[in-house]
Amino acid sequence: MIVYSLHLPEGFPTGEEIDEEVSITGFFFKNTVYATGQDIHSYPTLLARGVRWIRPQTAGENAGTIDPLAARWLGLAIVALAAIFAVVAARWV
Repeated sequence: MIVYSLHLPEGFPTGEEIDEEVSITGFFFKNTVYATGQDIHSYPTLLARGVRWIRPQTAGENAGTIDPLAARWLGLAIVALAAIFAVVAARWV
């Protein structure tokens, strides 16, 4: 895919072969056709105002955070274990 964009995010890599995850809202312009040796290739060409770069997260970025759904289930598990412990303790006393 070929994208013509007016703006790139700061720090975005440039070159002929870029392997980054992006989100683009644009318009189909044309199919770009070119020949390489004996083959003919065609790529869609898009026109866009900008590119939203979905940067890969490093290991330290989410350190110490927990998914809200996982936190809810963890809380329910702790309450259930406390209730079971209370029932067992009450029967022994």
